[in-house]
Amino acid sequence: MPTITDSEQIEFLLSCVRHANNGKVDFGEVAKECSIVSRGAAAKRYERLSKGRNNAPGGGSAADTPSPSPRKATKSSVAKRKTAPKIAVPKKAAAKKGKAMKVVAVALAEILVKQRTDLAKVEEHSSGEDTEIDEAALGVSDDALFDQFCNAD
Repeated sequence: MPTITDSEQIEFLLSCVRHANNGKVDFGEVAKECSIVSRGAAAKRYERLSKGRNNAPGGGSAADTPSPSPRKATKSSVAKRKTAPKIAVPKKAAAKKGKAMKVVAVALAEILVKQRTDLAKVEEHSSGEDTEIDEAALGVSDDALFDQFCNAD
């Protein structure tokens, strides 16, 4: 099985975000978009990516972090607690805001991916060989530039 490059992983994850509704990913659509064999293969790739991220150094999963031992609540501690007032947020407004945030997040991620790939192309081109500037083509010599700089007062 060929290894998946970082850019392919990013594209896959962006596709997962695009085709997610209420936290559930439509792996059938992801498989079509990313040219993956089946819906199950796309789900398995996502599972392996998330599992690998949790096991990576510094990734830290919830199972790795120690949790404090629970304390028993007494009547006095329960009586002292105040409940936070509940704010009524219309479900339609919250869903609309969530969808808008998703669109913005996907757009920003796509821009970052494009910038990263453009930067990689520039680095590949510049690291290949040193290019010299043809002074004759520019019509300016080093001596002329030096004289211009010295007499700039």
